[in-house]
Amino acid sequence: MRRTAALGLGILAVAGLSLTACSSGSKPSPTAQVAPADALNNALAQLKTTGYDVTLTDSQSHGTGSVDPASSAATVQQSGVVEGTNITIAGTEIGPDKWVHLDLGALGQQAGVDARKWYHVDSSKLTGADAWPFELSGPDAFGVGEVLTAVSGVKATDATHLTGTVDLTQATGPAKPSDSDLQTAGAAAKTTPFTVVLDDKGRLASVSINADGFDKDLTKTIAFSNYGSPTAINPPDAASVVPAPDVIYQILNDEG
Repeated sequence: MRRTAALGLGILAVAGLSLTACSSGSKPSPTAQVAPADALNNALAQLKTTGYDVTLTDSQSHGTGSVDPASSAATVQQSGVVEGTNITIAGTEIGPDKWVHLDLGALGQQAGVDARKWYHVDSSKLTGADAWPFELSGPDAFGVGEVLTAVSGVKATDATHLTGTVDLTQATGPAKPSDSDLQTAGAAAKTTPFTVVLDDKGRLASVSINADGFDKDLTKTIAFSNYGSPTAINPPDAASVVPAPDVIYQILNDEG
């Protein structure tokens, strides 16, 4: 069974902007005349310091999430189909506490995973490299910047859109593609096309990576909204929370 990150909880995103000067008499854009590399860094930096909501879409799943750096909190829920089974995975982190909810259908029932429960997770038992779907201590919670270790050919097509390619084989962190997807893509993964839309303040509005030509599992889209006022992130109802058993750590750590 493909584990959490492979379902699409990992997010692939790229950003940057190169703008031409505004015409005479027009109101300057906040990112006017910013070099692509600088605009990229500015957009990514705001993901670390500003709360926001996201929607996540790939070939197998759809999800939503929120990040609130001020509260050291994040949450995400993703639903999709894995090997013909409908599954839903959700994770919430607030300060030192982590909870996960797994609805794995018949597979979960066989493994003893209760879809009615939220499991309180002991962080010290998360030993897998990508056991948790986001990383609040990182440059940005969903690892956007860690996917952007190798971008090239970044061009602005207008004041708010850019295109380019990203080498997904160089991606790191919780959002990196699975090894199996990279193997399927082969050399094409090194020059995967992307499109980015920025809002009028130079922040990420949406990011799309288009790998349909060689591996649809690498095609991802993420949309950002509600900067500065994300949806409230609350702990699960205490009545539904139980300590995570060994099987939860086996799933998260990709041990089975």
